[in-house]
Amino acid sequence: MARPIRLFVSSSPELYAEREIVGEVIAALPLTIGWRIGHTSIPGETARGEVASVDQCDLYALVLGQDFAAPMGVELRQATAIGRTPLAFRGKAAYSPSAQDAIRRLSLGWREFSTPGEFRASFERALMRAVIRQAVQLGLELNELERLIELSQEAERTASEAQPGRRHGDAGRSGVILGREVWESGN
Repeated sequence: MARPIRLFVSSSPELYAEREIVGEVIAALPLTIGWRIGHTSIPGETARGEVASVDQCDLYALVLGQDFAAPMGVELRQATAIGRTPLAFRGKAAYSPSAQDAIRRLSLGWREFSTPGEFRASFERALMRAVIRQAVQLGLELNELERLIELSQEAERTASEAQPGRRHGDAGRSGVILGREVWESGN
């Protein structure tokens, strides 16, 4: 049995909807393997359970909002030190000086978004491509890879908007998403 995929997401503190979307997109992927997701800490938040850490992540995403907060720089350095290329996204916002500097200095191939729906579509496509590229290292089964390629091609053809007025729940927090094999095997 393959180990869970470990994703770490560095994000600006105000991006609650985008954090939520990350969890929703991952939960909807047709994979039996589980995920461990870590996020940049939000002030006042305590770590919960066994989550992905930057220094052991398989995949790394950077989501920039208004501010490039101090923890984000440390996380980015840690991720690049272990050879992770960030999936980089930036919201259209009135950027702080640190965010402006990050945009100017970091050559990351930023994917811009204006709405949570645009972020969802862009993140989903980028994440699927990243998982497909690392399918062997991540331990994906052939049928999962085929289905993911199919979904990726479909997502490339049509980018959907997020439903307006969605309420925010717990999918935007660090956590563990169990693989289907845990439920199917009865463990």
